[in-house]
Amino acid sequence: MAGVGIIDVGTELSGMRTMVTDLVDKVAHMNRDLQSVMQLVATSDGGVYGETYATDRGPAVRALFFEQQVSANDETARRTTMLTDQVTGFEATMAMVAGIQTGYNESVDRLIAVTQRLESDMRNMSSRTEGGKGEGKGNGEGGNRLSVTGMKGFEKLKNYAGDAIHWKEWRFKTTTWLENINRSFKTLIPKFDVCEVEPQEPEAGQRMKVGMSELTMEEEWCAEELYQLLVQKCDGSSLAIVRNQNTLGKARGLIAWYRTLWDAEGQVETKKTEITEKVFNAGRKAVAAKDVLAAIACWEEEVREYKLLTGLDVDNLVKMLNLKRILPEEIEAMLQTVEITDYTLAREYVIKQARALSKKKGNKPLQLDLNEDEEEPPKKKTHFEEESPQEPESY
Repeated sequence: MAGVGIIDVGTELSGMRTMVTDLVDKVAHMNRDLQSVMQLVATSDGGVYGETYATDRGPAVRALFFEQQVSANDETARRTTMLTDQVTGFEATMAMVAGIQTGYNESVDRLIAVTQRLESDMRNMSSRTEGGKGEGKGNGEGGNRLSVTGMKGFEKLKNYAGDAIHWKEWRFKTTTWLENINRSFKTLIPKFDVCEVEPQEPEAGQRMKVGMSELTMEEEWCAEELYQLLVQKCDGSSLAIVRNQNTLGKARGLIAWYRTLWDAEGQVETKKTEITEKVFNAGRKAVAAKDVLAAIACWEEEVREYKLLTGLDVDNLVKMLNLKRILPEEIEAMLQTVEITDYTLAREYVIKQARALSKKKGNKPLQLDLNEDEEEPPKKKTHFEEESPQEPESY
């Protein structure tokens, strides 16, 4: 028949056979792969799946699994708690070790301070034993060391007769000379300014004290020299103060200076009150331009004494207010113009302006009185008219 194709049955059957064979091989290969996977799963979960699926103990296994998991969590929590406790205990131990280390460091610092003091005392003792022989101290100690009363310049110091008006001047000149002789006077004497109780004789084997401050060996030597100085340079009522005590005591120099200071300046609390009133005095008066520098120096000396007695600083604003109070109107107006707020800078500016203003006023022509008798020039003294040297003055 025309238009009808002829099918090759043999060829078709051969192709189908080949396709079925391939499919069978692939299914067999997939079955092998599946069996391998199931064996792996069965090995890992104890036979729940795969070949032993018929005897499935799934619910029991899962319950056991959860019980084991809870138990594991409890164990983990217990170990975590134990670890936390161990860390806390370790931190407490570290804190205790730090405390021990701090105490050790403080002990080392104290040991170093004591060692330095002993070394200083040994050097002082060595310098005394190696020095030349001199007058020594009044109580027989340090016989190889020259007393300040035998040193050059001592005879030029004025005497103090107990007049409190001259005390500050006498103290300034005397202590300055002493500090030039021995630096320990510079650390010893200021201790009396804040000492509220009279020094006492030390117990056997103990150091002397001024207030709460224990003296070094060098300061103890200076204390004895204060006694020798007061004996030589005090007259009248001030000498009576020095004599009215145990003149053989080890602390006689400290007691004599303390009583003399107390008689001239008063007790510490009284001095604090007086110096506070001076520093914060709102009634301070203006001075002339030529006196500005002296007025500033006087007020700053009061500020230093205030800090020494009270341990407090004066505020910059208070300093500026007191500075303006002592200024002439011209200089105060200049200071307001430049708007300086720092006391140190304002002080320098004010002193410059005061000098310039004083010099300007000093250059004005003077009115001469032609009728005033002229003074005769001083006559030159002849050799036999020269004055003989006089004894040092006494306050």
